[in-house]
Amino acid sequence: EEATAFGALKAGIEAVHVIESGETLTRIAQKYYGTKKLWPYIAAYNKSLDFNRINAGTKVNIPILCNR
Repeated sequence: EEATAFGALKAGIEAVHVIESGETLTRIAQKYYGTKKLWPYIAAYNKSLDFNRINAGTKVNIPILCNR
């Protein structure tokens, strides 16, 4: 597990999300976590992706968060 300000990222994936055109990490965080503020955890879990140049159709792993 990786320590975070929120608690920890569990070793696991809550979901695999397919990016839609115009979608943002904040919108994805709102959908899965109920708050936009947790978008950095999605970015951290998907380190190999460049979210400044992400295309529609790209699959993003949504990590399981503890203490949520």
